[in-house]
Amino acid sequence: MFISGIGELEEMMHQQIAANQLNDCVKMLGVPDFQTKFFPFVKNNIDLFVCCHRQGDPSCTYIETMAGGVPIVGYANEAFQGIVEMSEAGWVVPMNQPKQMAKKIAELSHNREEIKSMSFKSLKFAQQHTFEKTFQARVKHMQAIAYSTRLNQVTESQVYDAPDMVWAYSQLP
Repeated sequence: MFISGIGELEEMMHQQIAANQLNDCVKMLGVPDFQTKFFPFVKNNIDLFVCCHRQGDPSCTYIETMAGGVPIVGYANEAFQGIVEMSEAGWVVPMNQPKQMAKKIAELSHNREEIKSMSFKSLKFAQQHTFEKTFQARVKHMQAIAYSTRLNQVTESQVYDAPDMVWAYSQLP
């Protein structure tokens, strides 16, 4: 198991790893450079990403991990719950329930085919939601809103000034 990140619990985690003689199977990575170290490491070495994020907005962690073809087991925060529903990839466990997280990981360790299947689903979802595709979809959405707003800005006086005109309105997709 590889643990990435730093914080106030880091020293205690190092101590617990040593005290439980887990140095040969649990490694603390600190905060490696994302582009040059972390992402290539995850893509090439990790089968399952365990994400204990409690906050609902963990930057791009989920989609970036999925882009490496790595499925995620994580807490049911607002963001991850939505990603799993949309992608049909990953496993959600109740918030702040590390024992349930551990139970899910143990179950998955005996079902490698399920992890493999989720890996492909994760990658497919990430490929459909790249930065470029998401940005373009947002631009199109804003353009549709702007166009719709212009159509809706017909004033009452314009209607009275043109009583013989037939008005047609269509909500564009």
